[in-house]
Amino acid sequence: MDFLQRSLMAIAVDVSVDLPAAPEGDAFASPPDASVFAERLTPIPERIREALIFVIRQADRANIRLTQYEILKSLFFADREHLRTYGRPITFDQYEALPDGPVPSLTYDALKGSLHAMRFLGLDEALWRCEPAGGKAYHYFDVARDADDDVLSESDMEELEKAVTMVHSMTFSQIWDLSHEDPAYQSAWNRRGNARAAMMRYDELLGKDALERLGDVFAAAWDR
Repeated sequence: MDFLQRSLMAIAVDVSVDLPAAPEGDAFASPPDASVFAERLTPIPERIREALIFVIRQADRANIRLTQYEILKSLFFADREHLRTYGRPITFDQYEALPDGPVPSLTYDALKGSLHAMRFLGLDEALWRCEPAGGKAYHYFDVARDADDDVLSESDMEELEKAVTMVHSMTFSQIWDLSHEDPAYQSAWNRRGNARAAMMRYDELLGKDALERLGDVFAAAWDR
C-alpha cells in the first residue's frame, strides 16, 4: 500500500490504520497539497469491468432490467460512497459531468460498444445482452458470468448492491436530482465553459471535510 493509499485509509470513516510516514526519496520534498489526490488516480480496467458485470448480474437476479442511465448512476453512487467510507473508489473510472449527471466515461463507452473501451477492459465482446427500451434508452441484461470476487472486495460488492437497490427504487427525476446535487458534479459542470462536459475531480468527490483531514494526515506525516 503506497503513501497516498495509506493516507486515504487513515481518514476513512470505518477503517483504522496507522498514520503513514512520509515517503522516502524525492517524490515529495514537502507535504503535498491534498488536491494531488485528483491527479493520482487512474482507471483500473479489471475493476471497471467486474463492477459493471456485478451491477448487471444483480439486476438479473432481481429479475429487473436496468437502462444505461441506471447502471451508470448506480456505479457513481457506489464509487462515491465507497470512497468516502473506505478511502478509495471501486472502479477508479474517469467521471465526467454531463447534462444528465455524473458519468463514468469508460464504462459508458463500453456500454455503447466502443471497441477501444472494450479492449481496455479486456473484453473481446460484450458479456451482456442489450435491447432498446424506448427513446435513447437501452436495457442491459443476461450477463454471461458472475463478477470476479478476486477483483472486487466484499465492501465493493456491498456498496454496489446498495446502489443498485437504491437506484431501482427511484424515478428518473429523483435520480437526476440526487446526482446533480453532488458538489463535485456541480463544480465540474460550472467550470466546463462552452464545453458539453467536464472531468470531475476525485478530491472534490471525496468531500471537503475528508479532504481537509487528508491534508492533516499529509502534514502530520512530515512532522514525524
